[in-house]
Amino acid sequence: MHPKIVLPAIEAAMSDVADAIREHTALAARLKPGEAIVSFNPHVATPGSAALPAAAEAFRFWEIADEETFSTFMEGLAIQLDMLDLPHAAYGPLPRGYAIARYLLRFETHCRFSAWLAVESVGAEDMRLVRRYYAEAGLPEEALALERAEAAWYAAGGHDGSGYDAAAQAYRSVANPWADEDARWFHLLDVLRDPSLWESG
Repeated sequence: MHPKIVLPAIEAAMSDVADAIREHTALAARLKPGEAIVSFNPHVATPGSAALPAAAEAFRFWEIADEETFSTFMEGLAIQLDMLDLPHAAYGPLPRGYAIARYLLRFETHCRFSAWLAVESVGAEDMRLVRRYYAEAGLPEEALALERAEAAWYAAGGHDGSGYDAAAQAYRSVANPWADEDARWFHLLDVLRDPSLWESG
């Protein structure tokens, strides 16, 4: 069902989620009163609890009902797609969901951990694609805000200059209903639940 070229990423993401759920369950059982577990996924408190199928080929992951499991899986899928190191042209024949996940969810994760350094880390060409896919996913304001932030980042000298403040100020100059990171993340997940984004033909 899934294109063979992306199956390794789906399989790896499934394995990572299953491991995370198992480890979280074991750790939770050992907690003392007042202790808590800090999630590696910045958007949800746990990796979820949904059981995943054994095989990836027919896994309709966009139908995962548990929101935490879906968030954890999609974050992992984005990372694994990135690790495949496919050129952007390889995404052309694929259902659009793969490119949206690869470029948008991966960028969101970069931003969460690297702040505005992410625009430099992913590079100018990938940033062009990130803005394109935000617009295609129905977030044109986010695309415009990032365009201004990226320009301000480099104009202010980036990491070694005053790039962080400049990028933040430029980003805020756009009236953007998607400026909240969590709201944007879960909106993207809602977008990616559309079966037409994952089905060929």
